Amino acid sequence: MKSQEPRFIADVNVGRLAKWLRILGYDTLFQRDLDDDELIRIAVREGRVLLTKDTRILRRG
Repeated sequence: MKSQEPRFIADVNVGRLAKWLRILGYDTLFQRDLDDDELIRIAVREGRVLLTKDTRILRRG
């Protein structure tokens, strides 16, 4: 069985990382206008890994 590649969603703090992940062929969603709540909702709904440097998001669990 082939393992599924991770899918990402990135916040504005890691835009450069999102760009490089896309260049490398990873499914990476990046939109500057998404607020923290929307980022979390999309990550949960679509099974994406949330990439951030924002400690407020990390503390929310």
